[in-house]
Amino acid sequence: MLNDSLQKENRGTITDGIRKGIRLLFILLLAAAVFIEGYYIFVLRDKINKQTEELKDISLQLQFLKNERDNLHEELSSVKKSAGESQNGNTTER
Repeated sequence: MLNDSLQKENRGTITDGIRKGIRLLFILLLAAAVFIEGYYIFVLRDKINKQTEELKDISLQLQFLKNERDNLHEELSSVKKSAGESQNGNTTER
């Protein structure tokens, strides 16, 4: 009987050790998952910030090109008026 109780106690200790090991492994896996998600969020935020800056740059370039187009259109209209061309858009006729 004493031998049986020692064997049961040893099995209980081994089982408790395995359970603690599994719990620790599970906690480590959860911590790793949280760390990976945090890193992924950081990477996405950085990517969004870079794309926002690129979008601002493109917007400024488009605004500059629009202003240049308007200036060239005004200059072309001025040249046409001073040359006395008709308003039909045919520059080959004189």
